Amino acid sequence: MAVESQQKFYQPVIRLYIIQISAFIAVWLGSYYPDLDILLSLFYILIIGMEIIAIKNIGFKEKLKVLIFWQGPGAILSLMVLFQSIYLISGDIIFIMEFWNTPVLPIYSLIPSINGQPLYYNLLLATPLIMTIYFFALTGLKKTKPVNLPVE
Repeated sequence: MAVESQQKFYQPVIRLYIIQISAFIAVWLGSYYPDLDILLSLFYILIIGMEIIAIKNIGFKEKLKVLIFWQGPGAILSLMVLFQSIYLISGDIIFIMEFWNTPVLPIYSLIPSINGQPLYYNLLLATPLIMTIYFFALTGLKKTKPVNLPVE
């Protein structure tokens, strides 16, 4: 039982990391061609959504573990930049945070500025929260039971 629970937890995390790393590369390379990075970013959001929906049937604790391991690095980096509580806060931390959030950055470039202030940086810091909302919007909080349709 415990091994089955661990498999339910590790498999989605590995798939989400593979998607995340592939999206880093794809969006980065796509940025050399006009609008391809935006298209690839939207494709990333779609693929991540499909993966999140695929784990809808696991328990809440497993969902939470998957979310923490998937968005944890971005959340820690965002908190480090936001609170500047560690001596290592420098351009490197901001760069790593941008790198982690590369798959969604082209979408942020489409959002207009307010009073001449771009929302890019604020959205960059909020990306782990935005992705958490996206995650729970697609999976829900409860474990869903598969529907058994009658055979005709």
